[in-house]
Amino acid sequence: MITIEQYENRKETLEGASMVTIWENIHPDSLSGEITLSFYEEKELFLWFIERLMNEGKVKLGNGGEFLTGQ
Repeated sequence: MITIEQYENRKETLEGASMVTIWENIHPDSLSGEITLSFYEEKELFLWFIERLMNEGKVKLGNGGEFLTGQ
């Protein structure tokens, strides 16, 4: 996982980005090559990140004309 400080920095950096861009840039240390995430680790981090954004009201996902909640 990432620290709260890293989360806040990622949130600011990736604001307005597509889901693909968020996926590709989710962990700051993976960008520099310091770490390599497995698919499972990257998926868990991505879903955690999106859930936090939903709970903060920063992201809304929809299906069939209805918004899904992060609760």
